[in-house]
Amino acid sequence: MDLETLFASARGGCQSPDCDHKHHSNDPMFLHPRCHPKAGTWVSVNAETRTIRVACAACRKLVVEVNCN
Repeated sequence: MDLETLFASARGGCQSPDCDHKHHSNDPMFLHPRCHPKAGTWVSVNAETRTIRVACAACRKLVVEVNCN
């Protein structure tokens, strides 16, 4: 996904399965892994490919990869 798509997704609220998604458009979106919702995330930034990768801290399953080109 690109950065603009991520921002557009954020306008819809967070992605947490336990959330009622009743957010205002200016509230932040929280990226929680669906596989281990309480585990937190692991973020890596690759300057060469200009990508940001967010993964589950428990199993490293991809949550989102953002292409910043």
